[in-house]
Amino acid sequence: MALAKAWSSAESLEDFILTHRPDSPRGSTLAALRTGVPMDQAWPRLARAVELDRRNILTSIEVIKILAELAGLAAKGAPANGWPEAVPRSPEAIEALLERYDGELRARLRARPVHGETVSALKKLTQCILAGYPVCIGVADRALVWHNDALANTRLLAIMRKSLQMSLARLYVWRGELLRALPLARHAAEGNHVATVDFGLRLVELYVLLEDWVSADRELSRLEEHVSNRLFRASDVRAARKRFAQTRREKG
Repeated sequence: MALAKAWSSAESLEDFILTHRPDSPRGSTLAALRTGVPMDQAWPRLARAVELDRRNILTSIEVIKILAELAGLAAKGAPANGWPEAVPRSPEAIEALLERYDGELRARLRARPVHGETVSALKKLTQCILAGYPVCIGVADRALVWHNDALANTRLLAIMRKSLQMSLARLYVWRGELLRALPLARHAAEGNHVATVDFGLRLVELYVLLEDWVSADRELSRLEEHVSNRLFRASDVRAARKRFAQTRREKG
């Protein structure tokens, strides 16, 4: 009964892990990422989680985000309070730590199977960057490399590849590199899997940004045919068609 209740929601599962397995890799990560946890308390938990389970991409990303933030603080002359004891204050030493963790993460992305949790971690990072959070923007260049490393992995499942392609395309759009985003978005939107509807809608948005009205219209027509027997997605495509028509009228 207790286990069934624990699995009833993401929040209850987190509470269960924190109560019964606080020193596990996942427990350490969850405790570190809880809202309001100071950096000097989060760091040892995350560093421990990475040492316990080097397959956990999310934890490694969080460690690198903290190090990147500390590197920026060190360059400006960081205040004494709140600095993790185990992290040196020298910008050069922090950079060496950054490169070590980054190198280990990249090696895992290239060599080990890319699971759903890895894809989810990279997509969440993209969302965080697009939302404008400085701690995530600080690793934006690395995020591009990590996406490409994962996409180069031959053991990446097809639907996960599409998901990462669209995530990377969104990063390129954020950087203003629309033409680099386009082939990735096209590949992601190909096929008739239900998940490709979302990718197709994002491809339409990209065509609109490029003011390629013909391609946007063609992709919308493809999506309309694709969802003709899927009522729960047809409304999304209809809404996209209306937005497209309005934007085209406004652009003249």
